[in-house]
Amino acid sequence: MKSLYKTFALSFAFILLAGCGEDEGGEAKVTGEAVLSVADCGGSDCGVNGNNYAGSGIGVWRYTNDQTGSVSLNISLSNVHNRNITVVFTNEKSSSVYFPSNAMSGIKGKFLENEIAPQATDLYISHFNDIPDHIRYFDKQEMLRKAATSSSQKFSIKAPMFKDWSEGTSKVWYVAPKGTMLSRNATLKKKLTAGDGRIVNFWVENAEFGSGKVTQTILDNISRRFTDDIYSNVVSIAGAPWGTYNNSDYGALIESSQSVNVVFTNLGNNGAASGMIGYFWPLNNLLAPVDYKYKYEYQCDPCTNEALVFFADTEMLYLHKNGTNIMLSTLAHELTHMINFYQRGISMSEEDAYDTFLDELTAIMMEDIIGKKIANGFNDVRNSNYINWLKSALYNCDFTDWNNCNSQNVYSYHTAGSFGAYMLRHYGIGFYQELLKYPVPRPLSINDRQNSIALLDNAIKTKTYNTEGLGRAVQRWGAGIALFPAASSPSGCGYPEKIDGSFYLSAFDGDSFKSIRKLPTSQPSTLKGYGHYPVERRVTTYQYEETVIVPSGVSVTVIVK
Repeated sequence: MKSLYKTFALSFAFILLAGCGEDEGGEAKVTGEAVLSVADCGGSDCGVNGNNYAGSGIGVWRYTNDQTGSVSLNISLSNVHNRNITVVFTNEKSSSVYFPSNAMSGIKGKFLENEIAPQATDLYISHFNDIPDHIRYFDKQEMLRKAATSSSQKFSIKAPMFKDWSEGTSKVWYVAPKGTMLSRNATLKKKLTAGDGRIVNFWVENAEFGSGKVTQTILDNISRRFTDDIYSNVVSIAGAPWGTYNNSDYGALIESSQSVNVVFTNLGNNGAASGMIGYFWPLNNLLAPVDYKYKYEYQCDPCTNEALVFFADTEMLYLHKNGTNIMLSTLAHELTHMINFYQRGISMSEEDAYDTFLDELTAIMMEDIIGKKIANGFNDVRNSNYINWLKSALYNCDFTDWNNCNSQNVYSYHTAGSFGAYMLRHYGIGFYQELLKYPVPRPLSINDRQNSIALLDNAIKTKTYNTEGLGRAVQRWGAGIALFPAASSPSGCGYPEKIDGSFYLSAFDGDSFKSIRKLPTSQPSTLKGYGHYPVERRVTTYQYEETVIVPSGVSVTVIVK
């Protein structure tokens, strides 16, 4: 669903940088006053001395408006001569907030806007996985209810016996890249056994195998690296991708000891390493006698492959010079989706299945965690998601509303990836694992998105020092738009390097992204849920003073560098 704007307000910069706002701007009625006085940093690199900048390090102050009306916030900081100051407004709530036109009328001076410098194409990757709605927004809970209902129907549904295919076997696979099911003839080219004993089968579309396309050398490399380095690590963190279940509950699902099938096929058929890179669709875990329920909705017959399978694009492998590393990251992402479906929707309950945003967020975070396992220095979350978040100024977007930030200019992978990377570096892999295992807090909302928001909020409150929960985490993430140096940032700030057991999370050093980051050139009329609005300027006086209007539920973070 696309957002609507007043026609007179349309401009490329407004659409891109004001995010998804809808309301026409106007002045706010102020009901209270406050003074910025709370330090929001710690450690030896925190440059706060009361309301003075300490002269070294980075100073961070914040104010959160927890009142019911807008507040006039007085900011007065000393010893800031010739320092850069960044002011970030953050909506700590899931609902949009009206952002008044006079919110920053007290600011003097011109907004600084960094130009985007030319960058090497091998470092900054603009791809994203363009998944069609029928897969991305597939209702897993409804599917499981249908699978359970079908088990008690008059006809008998039995899972097909496990097929131990041998290398060289040919098979027709059904793919749905555009919503209409297509058949692809593929051959099992490689069969390996993972560390947990599960067989992993690697299939290649017949027309995509050979010289100039997916060669045996490419396949041998990616299959070995996936099985040894990716599959084993992802499963050790998140659990098995499939297994036993109560047949009386879900008798219409595939048999429990299935092998994992990776099918390389030309998904986009566009002659480019872009578009649809890979996908997992839970519908393939359903048995054929039940898929008639989806035939008209998804234009497929059959709809299910009756297999534990995900599909990957061949063109990415042979048309992009870094295609193998990008594909390994993508396969880790899709494997996480596969695991989430089993571990949460089936092993726990259908009500505990993730909403789309949390399913995607945890899959992106997995890519970040295993980045070092793919290749030395490679991290697709840093090199694609984070950089594009900065490069396109995707700050005023709600990472939980996947559908509302899913256009050419505002894409949810980049926003969610940036937030996920922040949480991992400050809360750790243990937090991530608990997030994967937590049940949705009861009582349940009728809104799946709100249930997953409550789950994430609860995980942050329970497993980190940040007892204030999701809103506070979003605020500190937003402060990172100021670009903190990785090696000398105050505690809780930026994207520092983190070593967590055998996993290494690379630093996102702010100084490396100065030529990438774009800042808004106009003020939005609405702050979306969990959205940010940053401004920056250089202060040439000893004292920095201004007054800003802060709507209810919004925080202001001031960073001095």
